[in-house]
Order: sequence, then structure tokens, then C-alpha cells
Amino acid sequence: MKSEWRNHALRVTITMSNEINKDKILPPNSMYYMGQSMVPTFTPGDLLYLQRNCKEIKVGDVIVFKTKGDEKNITHRVISAGKDGIKTRGDNNNLPDSWLLGPEDIIGKVIEAERNGVKRKVSGSAEGYIKGNILHILKKIKSYFIKIFRPLYLWLSGKNITCSILQKSGLLRIISIKKDDKKELQLLLGSLVRGRLLPGREKWHIRRPLRLLVDEKMLKKSES
Repeated sequence: MKSEWRNHALRVTITMSNEINKDKILPPNSMYYMGQSMVPTFTPGDLLYLQRNCKEIKVGDVIVFKTKGDEKNITHRVISAGKDGIKTRGDNNNLPDSWLLGPEDIIGKVIEAERNGVKRKVSGSAEGYIKGNILHILKKIKSYFIKIFRPLYLWLSGKNITCSILQKSGLLRIISIKKDDKKELQLLLGSLVRGRLLPGREKWHIRRPLRLLVDEKMLKKSES
């Protein structure tokens, strides 16, 4: 379900970004980020600003590059750089990339990112290396705890205890949003979107850990 959730979220974001591209001329040396491999550093739709023709690429820098035989732009962080080449990994990926990059593969270094009109500096070098490793460690810890507490989540889901409490407290609610004359339902926990029922679909896509605590039968009753 996780991959399905990501695929749907990506398709919606790409559609929105394509609409932006038609109406807006991008600033020089900039590009939209698409994908999941650098979340949460970047999210789909972020506008990235590049420094091209970099004389030196350091461990911790975030770079945009193309691999041999592939025209797709990839944005990942440098985890090693030496005579043999440059090795990269996405902040949201468990394993390093399989390729070695040369100077000719690199399009530029990401120096700034813009989200919802707000610009921020992108950490590179030593600071970026530390940040990238922290995100990698946190991802491993998260996966570890998910495995440990999964039986408890499943037990609670079967009892519907947590879902009932959240709904009665008003923390869990469903809202309806119109997109291109189609209705999309969103499941909110407080102000955060934790689930979506896309137009024409019957099955909800709910993010963990909430998806293990929510009974979809109860959601269907709420819809009606």
C-alpha cells in the first residue's frame, strides 16, 4: 500500500507542477524536484536552484546529475568523492546508488530550495553530510519501531478503539476537496492530511501508522 500511496501522490503533484510550468517561466538555473528519494529534504514540487560548473564537489553536497544512457535528472546527496568517482545516495534511500559519477555527469549543485514561495539554503559539505546521515539513521530507527509495534497496531485496529477515540474527540475527520471537477476525500488528523480517497477509487490510501488504526468501514459510514 505504501508504494501505491506514493505513486498516487506523485501523479497528483506532477500534474500540478506541469500546470505551473505552463504559466510560469522558471528562473535561470532552476528546476522542479520530482520523486521520493530525497524526502523530507525535498518534496515533489519544490523549486531547486543550481550552481552550475562547480569546480569542486564535496561529500555532503546535493547534486543534480544524469547517469550514462539515461536522460532523466536525478537529485541525490554525495556520500563519497575520490579519484574513482563520486558516489551518491538519496536521503530517503536505504542503500547507496550503484553508479559512479564523473564530472561530465554532473549538471550542478543544489544551493537553494523554494517551497510555497519560501526560499531556504540547502546544506552541503560537512553540514550536509551530517544532516544526510541523521536522516538516514532516523529512517532506520523508524523502520525498526514500526516492526516492533506492528502487532500492537494490528490489535488496536481490530478493536477499533483508537479510531473511535480519535473520531469522538474531533481529531480525526474527513473533508471533501474538488480538483478538476472531481471530488477527492481527505482524512485529516488534526490539520495533517493522513489519508486520501482519490476520485473513482473505492479503497482509501492511509499513511502509517494511522492506516493500522483506522477501520475503513467506519470511514465509509462517515462518507455517507
